[in-house]
Amino acid sequence: MKVVRGAVNIPSNTEEEIRKGTQELFAAVLKKASIKPRQIHFLLISATPDITASYPCAAIRSLGFETLPLLCVQEMGVEKSLPLTIRFLLTARGRDKRFFCYLRETSRLRESLTL
Repeated sequence: MKVVRGAVNIPSNTEEEIRKGTQELFAAVLKKASIKPRQIHFLLISATPDITASYPCAAIRSLGFETLPLLCVQEMGVEKSLPLTIRFLLTARGRDKRFFCYLRETSRLRESLTL
């Protein structure tokens, strides 16, 4: 099974920025791990508490993934954490391997694992 962790931060809490950031991360994750949509088991998406304008899952659904198992959850609020951040945990069929995909300022979250 392929497992991918990733994150992206967005410049503002707007529906458009949430959609753009989520879709950018989704595309990057699929490319990085060479995953075809039909291989995906599920995608867990978390967002920091300051993301409230829309659901990141809605951005994935708008790409046509109506039957893909998705779940949006809120990250715990931790002092000094990176604001306006969307995180992914995705599993897919394939050879056992872990991938990491940190975009924009989130690269500092796991500097040893970034693109």
